[in-house]
Amino acid sequence: ANDYDCAESAAIVRGIYAYHTEVNGWNDVGYNFLVDKCGTVFEGRKGGIDRPVLGAHTYGFNRESAGIAVLGTHGTGAASDAALASVARVTAWKLGQYGADPAGSVMLTAGATQTNYFNTAFTAGEQYTFQRVSGHRDGFNTQCPGDALYAQLPTVRTWAAGPVDGLRIVSLTDATAKGSTYYTKGTPVVRWSATTPAALIKRYDVLVDGQSVAGTSGAGYAKRITLTPGSHTVSVRATHQSGAVSTTDALTVVAETTAPVFTATPTLGLRAGTVYTGSVPVTLRWKATDDQALRQVQLLAPQTATFSAAAYLSSRTARPGTASTWSMRAYDYA
Repeated sequence: ANDYDCAESAAIVRGIYAYHTEVNGWNDVGYNFLVDKCGTVFEGRKGGIDRPVLGAHTYGFNRESAGIAVLGTHGTGAASDAALASVARVTAWKLGQYGADPAGSVMLTAGATQTNYFNTAFTAGEQYTFQRVSGHRDGFNTQCPGDALYAQLPTVRTWAAGPVDGLRIVSLTDATAKGSTYYTKGTPVVRWSATTPAALIKRYDVLVDGQSVAGTSGAGYAKRITLTPGSHTVSVRATHQSGAVSTTDALTVVAETTAPVFTATPTLGLRAGTVYTGSVPVTLRWKATDDQALRQVQLLAPQTATFSAAAYLSSRTARPGTASTWSMRAYDYA
């Protein structure tokens, strides 16, 4: 059943072992691997993980294949993503020992004359084409692995073959974008995501100008990097368990530490308008520049306001007969 607790999985595997040896009379579990719904991988037939041990999993085609059993019933209920990820990881590992593409096909020699679930006839000694990741029903007249799990085999093939899918940079913090260019003081944090499960990703590398400057495991999703002053390209590379590599589109990132400047002291002058007992119309003028990209100018006192990089004057009011200090600050995109 599918409602087992994953803490029971080892006992379930032991039960399968007892059935295969004591009832079927086999010398060990038939499957080379068993995977539970939480993604735990169990060794089945002893030695079958890293050696070509003959299993008893697909009558007629045992000699040229390895068998992976997923614990549960999957006629209508799909297998969990955790189970699929482990099946794909085992597949990538097992086929990877022989340089075989999990997404490809292969010719197998039938060891018995029979028909499969789809009523395809096989003759002993003849060769037939199979997908490298096939369901039990493809080689034998059985419902296994169930309609729902059988429909998930394309996902297993894709995940096992690689490369890492859906890889993209999610954000660049401690940096600000202007158009397609990011500006930073020099130590931004790169965050990324991928749709391929982490269990199938060997590592991530953050690339600056095409060279790896930081790396993390397949479970990683962020890394702080240090950039020298100037313009750089930043991307993330993912290495799949199969060895296939994928890389995000590169971001243009400018590292700079030069602050904006006011080319002249901001000025305050009278302007035409109505004078009241509490206010006099004045014009505030300024000119700010930056060596890269000016972002905004703020008025800090005695009033507050934010102006765009293109602005250079603002109509304000001042209190008559009262001394006041006016201050402004300019910000660049870094």
